[in-house]
Amino acid sequence: PETEKESSLKQLLEFYFSDSNLCKDAFLRTQIESNEEGWIPVGLLLTFNKYDMWNGLKDRVKKVTD
Repeated sequence: PETEKESSLKQLLEFYFSDSNLCKDAFLRTQIESNEEGWIPVGLLLTFNKYDMWNGLKDRVKKVTD
């Protein structure tokens, strides 16, 4: 079962990558379009202000992605 934090993170990601957000978010759309497979770095996501609520998440992701 998902924890409350996992559920919140899932909702946030779904919002960022939704059609309704991407049609307005030129920065994120440009980042997606700059990669031929449409991927963006996890590190970029972690720079978004709403991810600040995830204490320690940046450090854990850095360990996995470095």
